[in-house]
Amino acid sequence: MIQCFGDSITKGSPGVSYLKYLPKGKYKNQGSGGETVEGLISPLAHSIKHGDHKDYIIQIGTNDILLPYLEKSSPKWKKRLRKIDKIKKEGARPSRTELQFQKNYQDIVNLMKEHHKEMILINIPVIGEDLRHERNIKVEKFNKIIRRISEKEGLPLVDFHEWQKNELEEHQSKKHYFIKDDPKKVVLDGFKSFTKAGRISLSRKRKLVLTVDGVHLNDNGAQGLARLIREKTGK
Repeated sequence: MIQCFGDSITKGSPGVSYLKYLPKGKYKNQGSGGETVEGLISPLAHSIKHGDHKDYIIQIGTNDILLPYLEKSSPKWKKRLRKIDKIKKEGARPSRTELQFQKNYQDIVNLMKEHHKEMILINIPVIGEDLRHERNIKVEKFNKIIRRISEKEGLPLVDFHEWQKNELEEHQSKKHYFIKDDPKKVVLDGFKSFTKAGRISLSRKRKLVLTVDGVHLNDNGAQGLARLIREKTGK
């Protein structure tokens, strides 16, 4: 069974996981909301130590950009994230620079290769459906790092971000909804998007194409990512 590690994009809350559109019984959802690149080291190490799994899909990096942005832009998010920092260990915090991100991501790859694990990497998806926003400019920079690592290490890369960009290109003239400045509203979105009907309703109301809130996937986005993964795995 392929172990799928990542953040809320993998977990599917809010929104829906891409695993919903992959063959059942062949993939295991190991996603964790709020996870960062550095924070992923610990659960991966635990999986290696306590299991005999060989194949992994790794989707990580969104929160290394999103969490610092939310902390900077909203007092309520800043307060919430400081509380989380007190609960989480140091290693779960987001990368603050490109150099730190590169080191943390390389550490993941080194850990997996050291234990002879096969892995497929998924790059960072759009953070907001406005492709010109500063968030997505940063996504482009971090994704170049992921691509360089994948090419250097000879690892397959699912370029989900490029697929999203192509899908969103004709929607750039519209005003784009993005995650609210109150963390409680994101939790509420989790309940509202639990069903497919709820996800469709949220996306239509907010005029979003691939997400329910600018980040977390709706069924269009999840199906797109699942198709790309099937092309890489052949399963």
